[in-house]
Amino acid sequence: MDGQLLIVDGHNALMGLKRFAQALWDNPADAREQLVDWLSRYQSSSDDAVVVVFDGKGNDRNVYSGDEGEAMVIYASSQETADAVVEQLAASQGKKRSVVVATNDRSVQLSVIDSGAEALSLEAMEMRVELLLDSARKNWNVQSG
Repeated sequence: MDGQLLIVDGHNALMGLKRFAQALWDNPADAREQLVDWLSRYQSSSDDAVVVVFDGKGNDRNVYSGDEGEAMVIYASSQETADAVVEQLAASQGKKRSVVVATNDRSVQLSVIDSGAEALSLEAMEMRVELLLDSARKNWNVQSG
C-alpha cells in the first residue's frame, strides 16, 4: 500500500468541523455516522487508509472495520481515552508506514509528532478530503452530495 494512514480524532473532528455541528447537536450517533461516511468516501477515492477513533464506554476497545473502502472505527475502552488510542496507533503504525493524525488537540499533535507521525489540523484535513472528493466527482461526472 502506497498511501498514508490517516488517523482522525473523531470527537475532536465532530466538534471542530462546522459541517457536522448541526448533526452533532441533533443526534450525536448520526453525526458520528456522517463523519465516518465522509471519511470512507475519501478512503475509497484515495490510496490512504482511514481510522477514526472515538471515546467509548465499554470495558473493551471496540473495532469496527467495514467493507473494503470503508474507514475503520475504533471506540476506546472506558479505561482509556480516544487521545491515548490515537497516540498509540500513531506510534505503532508509524514504524510501518507514513502516518498522519488529524486533530486540533495540541497535546495530541505534539505527542504524535514526537512519535514520528505528521499532525494535521482539522481544517487542513477537511481541505484535503474535499479536494480529493471534488476531483473524484469531476472524474466520474457525479454531482456533489
